[in-house]
Amino acid sequence: MSAVQEAGSRDWPGIFCARCVIEALPPRRFFSQLGSVNPMPPFDRTGFRCGLRYKVRGMTASAFFLAILGWSTLVLAFSPALTLGARIFLLPAWVIGLPLVYLYLGHRRSGWAALAAGTIVVNVVHYSLSPAGEHDWSADQEHMPRAVFADGSVRLENFRSARYRSTSDYEVWWGARSFKLDQLERLDFVHEILPPLGLIAHTFLSFGFADGRQVVISAEIRKKEGDRFSPLRGLFRNYELMYVVGEENDLIGLRTDMRGNPVYLYPARADPEQIRELFLHMLERANRLAESPEFYNTLTRNCTTSIVRHINEIAETPLRLDWRIVFPGYVDRLAWDLELLEIEGNPAETRERYRIHSRSAFVDESPRDWSRRIRERERYR
Repeated sequence: MSAVQEAGSRDWPGIFCARCVIEALPPRRFFSQLGSVNPMPPFDRTGFRCGLRYKVRGMTASAFFLAILGWSTLVLAFSPALTLGARIFLLPAWVIGLPLVYLYLGHRRSGWAALAAGTIVVNVVHYSLSPAGEHDWSADQEHMPRAVFADGSVRLENFRSARYRSTSDYEVWWGARSFKLDQLERLDFVHEILPPLGLIAHTFLSFGFADGRQVVISAEIRKKEGDRFSPLRGLFRNYELMYVVGEENDLIGLRTDMRGNPVYLYPARADPEQIRELFLHMLERANRLAESPEFYNTLTRNCTTSIVRHINEIAETPLRLDWRIVFPGYVDRLAWDLELLEIEGNPAETRERYRIHSRSAFVDESPRDWSRRIRERERYR
């Protein structure tokens, strides 16, 4: 037995580790070349940039594909252009078939062509829809209001007045009212917070005349029989837009008494001339909608954006896009920041002061008395 074998038999762990170290060492010629050869190749910046650019393009293409697929899937799921049977057939084919075709064809032009063709067909069919204006409308939105102007006055046709026993049980009267424009002197902003999170709200305006009468103008979806509002469906041309013009005890009373939602009535900071100009703009818009219907859109053409659009038409400094317009549950805070509404104390105190509580105790009073009562803030804080 050799000396190494004898040593290994006596102390094999130490010998084993030493042999590992020796065998792991580079050959002798490696050390002889250390001074003449750089062991690290130079950094290839061009190659690195090309590789990074390729990865970024791939990620961008994948994100774009997923966005197009997701949006077009929602269009197929919610577009009124398709029947229920068509949705049941087309949705699985779209969600499963298009990704398979894209993955099979890869990033070649044919893959993008297939994606583009499918997307174009889906969106062209959907966005080629036009509002019909003729449906089996809900009884409380059966008629579109119209305004007739003459000699400093306005006659409002299809002026709504309703009495509610519940949100689904009510009586509606459609009539005509005449108002002198030079008697228009007050403006109130109505803010209804919708559950559950309070991010979404319905907003509208109430115009007050010297004789105590009020005219409410509210931009809403025009519901068909059996319709219920869905913010998601509102993105995909499922509803038409209408301006409801009516009494306060109708449009506000529905929300305070029947729905039980928090409703706030804020006095606006505006002079009579500004109020009249805003009133005329909104009535002219109502006339245009009666002649040429438009689709409602949850984000771009809703109750709050309609008010903002009218304000921008008459304001010297237009309102800029703000997250509180997108989430109108907080739009009253935006109006306070811009000094468009009266504020008393901090925002929480102002909300509490201008909140309208349930008015069922005097729901049968005349519209003028009802409007007067809801403004008795000291009594109904």
